Amino acid sequence: VSGSGTQASPYIIERWTIDASSCDTGVWPYIKVGIIIDYTSKYFVIRNCRIENAGEYGTGISLDFMSNGRVENSVLTNSGSGISLGGCSNVVLSGNMVENCRDGVSNGSYSSDGVTISNNIITGCTDMGIDFHYLENSSASGNTVINNSDGIEVFDASACTISNNIVQGNTWTGIDVGVDMDGFENNIISYNDTSNNGAEGIYVT
Repeated sequence: VSGSGTQASPYIIERWTIDASSCDTGVWPYIKVGIIIDYTSKYFVIRNCRIENAGEYGTGISLDFMSNGRVENSVLTNSGSGISLGGCSNVVLSGNMVENCRDGVSNGSYSSDGVTISNNIITGCTDMGIDFHYLENSSASGNTVINNSDGIEVFDASACTISNNIVQGNTWTGIDVGVDMDGFENNIISYNDTSNNGAEGIYVT
């Protein structure tokens, strides 16, 4: 709705309410998505939006192969993923409410670098609150991740910091840390409250 895509004047997408239930899945990306930003290095901010009803396989906000974006103070609900990433860099996700999705925030099969996830509330997700899969040089801090299936999963991540989060009341593990195939090193897990989860507070494998 404004801006020119520069660091000083980013594109602004704000105050939209998007019901993704009527998306045409017969065209790319073949799933329901509220907002897609991909294949760009232009600066942008998505803020004060509400995006809902993308369905079991859909996504509220999809960020793919892009850099220099922010998602702030938005509500994502009733979707497969609230916010999904893939092949991104220099991304900030801050002050959002993600509820009743499968995954709150997730990174897909392509590594992302320099992602900051801070001060979000993520609740009621049937799989993962925050999925730190294939993230490098990234952080999650000050988030409230409560009443999901699992809280935060840190898998195949490198040089990431998970700190000062409240990760409580999740059905299984608070913070799940491990390696699948591609390596796992130099991550810091500190000052998190992982009490009152159904299984482990912090599980390392």
